[in-house]
Amino acid sequence: VARLGHSLNELSSALSGTIGALTFERNRLKSVLDGLLEGVIAVNESGKIIQFNPASVTLMGCAHGESIEDSPMYGELHSMVEQVLSDGVSRWTEQSYKEAVLRFTISALGTDGKNEGAIIMIQDVTEAARLEQTRRDYVANVSHELRTPIASIRGLSDALCDGLVKKDDDRLRYYGYIQHEAMRLSRLIDDLLELSRLQSGTVAIARCKMSVNDLIYDVADRYSTIAKDNGKTLSVSMPEGEHEAYSNPDRCEQVLIALLDNAIKHSASGEVDLSVGEDDDKYTISVSNPGEIAEADIDHLFERFYKEDRSRGLHARGSGLGLNICKVLVNLAGGQIRVESQQGEWCRFVFTLPTCSPNPGGMKRLPDESGRPGAVEDPASMKPVD
Repeated sequence: VARLGHSLNELSSALSGTIGALTFERNRLKSVLDGLLEGVIAVNESGKIIQFNPASVTLMGCAHGESIEDSPMYGELHSMVEQVLSDGVSRWTEQSYKEAVLRFTISALGTDGKNEGAIIMIQDVTEAARLEQTRRDYVANVSHELRTPIASIRGLSDALCDGLVKKDDDRLRYYGYIQHEAMRLSRLIDDLLELSRLQSGTVAIARCKMSVNDLIYDVADRYSTIAKDNGKTLSVSMPEGEHEAYSNPDRCEQVLIALLDNAIKHSASGEVDLSVGEDDDKYTISVSNPGEIAEADIDHLFERFYKEDRSRGLHARGSGLGLNICKVLVNLAGGQIRVESQQGEWCRFVFTLPTCSPNPGGMKRLPDESGRPGAVEDPASMKPVD
């Protein structure tokens, strides 16, 4: 009896240790599952949910207190889960929920051919799907934009080579068309190369003290004549005194010229306003003109190849890259850009420049070749780098 009691005590101790180890492993597994950004749902051999993590509830869009099995998305998966349980072959599918794209991977569980259930892995692939769609749109848009001038050049040159143009005046006119299309093609390629360089991170945008007054009045002086030739007037609103920003003057001038050029071209009539405002830590430069931008277009104006006026089709002016380049340049120069519109009255493009100085004493710590902060240099001695 004593030996039996001793054996039972040892068995109890071993069993207690085993239960403790299993409890520890279960809690650790639960912590791992709860910490996953992907959703995990486990079902038994009859298809009933036996385990899930919080991410699965969020991704499935379940309301508070709602069961995953009651979710419409799980209802669409149920037939696929039954197929996996019956034949043991893994399957996957993608479904859209609001603006998200979810990928469901269903894998069978079991040993020695015995069906013990299935695991459903839920991944949010929205960003990957958006990037893939962007890549496809980019290739399609580049092909379309390149094909248009090339087709025009080919058609005009074929007519000249075939001798269909007899008069010298007509030949000169055709040569002018070919030159125009070649210049358009050159501008498009230049824009593509510029955008590629900017987004690759290989272009150094050095910032320094710059005069906002010189920037505004110099560009306005040049474009007032262009506005007058287009039947419009350019007005400038500038606060009194001298104003200095901390940015890249060449790139800021490039952005301002692009915005003024758009405002003059796309304004039906009236006055184009160029104004400057000053906040605590930034200058706000705005270009506005009479007109309207549709609400649906505002969120897409800074996308590559996006053109608001689709009706112009192949004859639309510009490549749709200008505003995207402006956005990249402003961000690299330490500012932000946005567009505002009031229905039927005016539209306004606004970008900001940081005031001097962004750090104490107007000093900037420049990175060395390794990318680490190096010697401190006075911004006034820095030159803009293209």
